[in-house]
Amino acid sequence: MSRAHGIKGSDEVFPDIGLEELVDAIKDGITLIDRDFRIHYTNRLVLDMVGAKSQDDVFGRKCFEALFGRRSPCEWCNSQAGFETGEVQRRLASVNTPDGMKHYAFSAHPSLNGKGVVCHAVEVASDVTEKAGLESTIKRLATIANSSADAMMCVDLDSRFEFWNTGAEALFGFKRDEILGKNFHIIVPPELREAAEVKRRLALKKGFVRYETLRLKKDGTTVPVDMTLTVIADERGNPTGIAASIKDLSEKEMVESELREIKNHLESIFDTIQESICVIDKDLRIISFNESFAKNTGTPRENILGNKCYKVLHGYSEDEFLVHCRKHCIVREAFETGKPVESVHHHDTVEGQIFHESRALPTRNANGETYQIVYGINDVTEKKEAEQTLRFLAKIQGQVSEMIVTMALDHTLLTVNDAAQRTFGYSEDELVGQNASILVPEAEMENSNAFWDAISEKGFVEGYEGMRVTKNGRRFPTELSGVLVSGEGGASPYVIGVGRDITERKKAEKKLRDYADRLERSNKLKDLFADIMRHDLLNPLGVVKNVFEIIEEDLSDRGIEKEIAMVTRNVAKIEDLVHSAARFGQVESAEDMEFKNRNLKEILEEVVSGLSSEGLKKDMTIKIFQDDYYAETNPFIEDVFSNLITNAIKYSEAGSEIEASCEDLGDKLMISVSDRGMGVPDEHKQGIFERFKRVEKGSVKGSGLGLAIVKRVVELHNGDVWVEDRPDGGSTFAFTLPKKRDKDV
Repeated sequence: MSRAHGIKGSDEVFPDIGLEELVDAIKDGITLIDRDFRIHYTNRLVLDMVGAKSQDDVFGRKCFEALFGRRSPCEWCNSQAGFETGEVQRRLASVNTPDGMKHYAFSAHPSLNGKGVVCHAVEVASDVTEKAGLESTIKRLATIANSSADAMMCVDLDSRFEFWNTGAEALFGFKRDEILGKNFHIIVPPELREAAEVKRRLALKKGFVRYETLRLKKDGTTVPVDMTLTVIADERGNPTGIAASIKDLSEKEMVESELREIKNHLESIFDTIQESICVIDKDLRIISFNESFAKNTGTPRENILGNKCYKVLHGYSEDEFLVHCRKHCIVREAFETGKPVESVHHHDTVEGQIFHESRALPTRNANGETYQIVYGINDVTEKKEAEQTLRFLAKIQGQVSEMIVTMALDHTLLTVNDAAQRTFGYSEDELVGQNASILVPEAEMENSNAFWDAISEKGFVEGYEGMRVTKNGRRFPTELSGVLVSGEGGASPYVIGVGRDITERKKAEKKLRDYADRLERSNKLKDLFADIMRHDLLNPLGVVKNVFEIIEEDLSDRGIEKEIAMVTRNVAKIEDLVHSAARFGQVESAEDMEFKNRNLKEILEEVVSGLSSEGLKKDMTIKIFQDDYYAETNPFIEDVFSNLITNAIKYSEAGSEIEASCEDLGDKLMISVSDRGMGVPDEHKQGIFERFKRVEKGSVKGSGLGLAIVKRVVELHNGDVWVEDRPDGGSTFAFTLPKKRDKDV
């Protein structure tokens, strides 16, 4: 067999350059073989791949022996099938080369002679190692993103979802197949959609936007979130979409609310401290002060905030400050040294010598720099050694990102993110290669094994809670999720674990439990007091009332009728107060209330019947509505009608008319009781519904609890109550009742 030099026809097609040179310039490997697998031609790339210097090193040799050092055809060989079928054959395969394992896309292209018989095959080998690695990396990153507890998603340039991870499913309630292809407005409240569009356009312009807002869940509720928008671009830098990472801020808002309560509590304590205190910035301006400071300096509050401390405390100008106290100023010294400075000095007054203790306490920012001084002045004339402790919040702890680690099935840590390193106090080098048990307290090992067992059985774990331990031994509660990921290309499977520190959440849960316990104890004490009022106080009062009625008969002709009437009136008042207080206690602590559909006209008729004698005493007429109106009510509703009718009788003039009416408002009813009394001043229209709040009505008796009972009962029925003036004089007390209950109280 003789070697063919060059490729026939190359000079005719390309007169200035040979076809061989063109083939050598191709980035794919090209080999021409006959039916006996003998090499007739290879381009430069194939020669370089096998370390051959020239065509002579491989020409005439079997391709599997010359190129791969094998004794028989390769199992990925496409040429043999091409010789048999006469069709192009393709296959992917991994080949061990001098440069390591490579991934190739092989194709065999049969060549026919003049008789139509396949005589040669052109083998083309394309190196796809980089592409295969990139696809594996992309799949791995997508798996990690999908396992993140944060909501992660992508939209195209038409704002339609292309990616939606499990964190997004958990936060918004939409499954992946429900949301993909939908416009992102589906998770934006209608009133915020215009603002969301502005942020989307800003992200496309700047490449990155982060902001806090509200987003809409599937069930229609909103959730506060922290959103980060990042532009996705192609290899030319042209935007192709936007990726969004969304963090649920509900827990953060709860913590911030608690911090605001603590801050308000501290500020209230700040104002009750007898020591005069102010806070001074680096420009020696007063930026905060307590009530005692304003009082003791004798300076109006508006002349303190923002002014120089030496002007407020000593009345100095800037020049006078430089002359008299710059060298001795403990505030400046505290700024310069970063240490607390104290000074005790005295003043001579007409009343004698008094001593003041001044303290300058530096406060530091997150970088450890002194940026404020807490300056306190205390009169220590009688007690110089008294100490006051001041505590301020130095900073608000930021939200910690989730800890993400990957682990082999033997629990070896493979990767750890920055959040995990910060939380546990280890560097990456200290953790990678270690067993994950290094992060688990000894007493928690059994629960940790349960986590791994669940991973093995189900392939994933969500919401697992357990204790973890840092490098310095600090134990803290965590919420963990994990997912088992199968290995790619024969690689070993691994586990992705996502965790978050839930210390603050546990504290909040404990606080709520403690509060519930205190509330339950308080209700029990209130019920006990009501029982005492109802039984132990009414019994002796009844004895007094009965004895006095006997005495009244003997003293009726002694000329003390006014005194007798006064005692009788006050005994009745005490009796009414006890009954009302006991009834208010029952209403206030009502639980497991039952509601039945009842006719309000029948209830009102029964109440009016019991009060008719009181109306007759004043020659009054009580008119009630005649139509039937039904609503789901509790027996307490009778107290509402009774108190309103009783009040109307008490405060109306003799011979006047009381009218009760009812109006159907669709899903609820509005009931009104109108009288001809003296009315209620505007400034009392809200207060009269509070306990023991009464408008002075001369000799009219009452406990001050009747309208409070009315308000509470109406609220238990999910209604509203109010009072308004009648155009022709008197008042109208009105309340609403839903016809049907949404849920039981």
